[in-house]
This record gives sequence, C-alpha cells and structure tokens, in this order.
Amino acid sequence: MSGCLWTLIPFPIVIILYSVVRQPLVALMKLTQENITTLTDVVTQLGYYTAPAKTDAYSQMTIANVLHEHFADIVSNPGVAEFADKLKNINFHFLGLNMIEKPSLMFWNTPEWQNGLWYIALLMFLIPFISAGLTILQTMLSQKMNPPQDAQTAQTSKTMNLVMPLMSIYICFIMPVSMGLYWIEQSVLGIIQEAILNRYYKTKLDAEMAEFNEAQRKKDAEMEAKRAETERLKAEGKTQVNANTSKKRLAAQERNAEEQRLAAIRAAERAAKNPGAEL
Repeated sequence: MSGCLWTLIPFPIVIILYSVVRQPLVALMKLTQENITTLTDVVTQLGYYTAPAKTDAYSQMTIANVLHEHFADIVSNPGVAEFADKLKNINFHFLGLNMIEKPSLMFWNTPEWQNGLWYIALLMFLIPFISAGLTILQTMLSQKMNPPQDAQTAQTSKTMNLVMPLMSIYICFIMPVSMGLYWIEQSVLGIIQEAILNRYYKTKLDAEMAEFNEAQRKKDAEMEAKRAETERLKAEGKTQVNANTSKKRLAAQERNAEEQRLAAIRAAERAAKNPGAEL
C-alpha cells in the first residue's frame, strides 16, 4: 500500500478539476440552474441542440460547445439577454479534435468522417487503443526496473496488466476523448521518466550491488578461513592458543601474566631485603 499511496494524493484535485470541466456553465460561467434551462431551450429552438433521450452527464459541455460554434447568434437572442454577459466563448478543440466528443466504434458513421475529416474520426477511434498500449508499455518498463519479489505478486501484476488496459479502453469509449488524451500524455511522461531512471539509476545500482557482493564474498571467505583454522586447531588440540581468540581475551591474558610477573618480582625484592622474615 505504501508504494502506491502517494498516487492518491492528487486524486481529490483531479475530482475537483473533473467537476469543473464537466460543468462549464456552472463552474466557469456562473449560471444558475434556471439560466441553464433557459439557455438549453434557446439553443434547442434555434436548432443547434437536441436534448438526448437519456440523461447526459456531459450536457453542459455539449451546450458550451454549441455556444462556441454559434456564439453571436445565441448571445444576441433576447431569451438570454438577462445573463448574456455571463456567457463565454470556450473553444474545446485541440489539434483538430473536439475534446467533448466521445470516440465511436463505428467511426465511419461520425460527422467528422461524413464531412471528409476521416483522419480525425480515425484518430478518435484509435486514441483508446493507443492509451491502452502506452499503459502496457509503461507498466513493462516499471516492472523491468522493479521486478516482483515473489510468485504471488508476479501473478497479481500479470492479471492487472491484462485487466487495466481493457478497462481503460472501455472508459475511453464512454467518456470524452480528452480523457484518452490525458492518459496518453500521462503514459508518455511516465515512460520518459522510467527510461531516464532506468538508464541512470540502474547502472548506479548495479555498480553498488556488485561492490556489495564483492565485499560480502570477501567477508564470507574470511569467515570460512577462520572456521577452517578453528577446526584445524581443535584437531591438533591447540585450541587454547587459538589464533582466533578475541583480542580482548588475549589482552586480558597478557595483563594477568604481567601482574603475576610483577608480583613475583616484588616478593623477591622483599625477601632479599629481609632474609629472616620468612623464619
């Protein structure tokens, strides 16, 4: 959980931005619900808009786009005179794509295709698949740099690698094309980031790992040599003078021997000064 917890930090911001983008009449133009109803009636009467049979979560975006395409006619209509000063001409187009339109599986039946803009219709159809493909590529690069540590994690990752792209394709087809473009941009930046990190840090980490392994090998060899020496001394019955005895123990033994030697010298000196003391 800790590895992906940081990705939840921008989630509230994304939700707020999504709400703003989805409701431009309220969030950007500050229209009341009564104003929106009036504006909807006006654009419908002018023949610029047809209310969908089902509830459309993106109806405000559609009406805002209609307002952009026929701004002069709508603003000059007496029906919107009360709030005409609030209306804004918002352009939802980017690179020739209308950001509020949804990709269609039957792209040959779209207005773009029928109006000769077949490449726009085809691009909108391909965006969900491009988004899914880039997501897979980004995941592969990420797992290459940080491979799963156990079989269960590997199996979970394999399942997610299959499910998530399919879900992204479905979501891209039921939401405006801007969602697919957002995911493409996010994946491209993620791939660039992974490539840079993989190229720079992997080389550095490999060098550090090689250095660590070499140090560990030397340490293991030293421990093995000490173990072999201990076994040899045990076999020869010389464990009391084992070279592997700790430095502290050897120092203690040396201090004890020195103290005994000094004590013997002092006793000899006292005996020499007072020969009859022992009698």
